[in-house]
Amino acid sequence: MRRVRDLAKPATIGEQGELFPVWRYHPFFTDNPAPTFQTEREHRHHAVVEQVIEDSKVEAFAHLPSAHFHPNSAWLTLWT
Repeated sequence: MRRVRDLAKPATIGEQGELFPVWRYHPFFTDNPAPTFQTEREHRHHAVVEQVIEDSKVEAFAHLPSAHFHPNSAWLTLWT
C-alpha cells in the first residue's frame, strides 16, 4: 500500500481557506514495481479515461439519432 498526497488545489485568494490546512491522502494498492510517482500518474490517467467514458454514455451515446450504424457513426464523430 502506498500513500499519495492529494493534488487538489488549495483555496485561491478571495475564497475561504481551511482552518487547519492539512494534506489529504488516499491509498491505492498495486503490484506494479514502478516508482510511486509513475504509478500514481498512471492511476490518475485511468481515472480520467473512465470519466470520459462515463460522460460519453450520459451525453452522446444516450442521444444517438438513429438505429442505423452510419448516422450514429457521424453523430459520434461530430461529438468528439
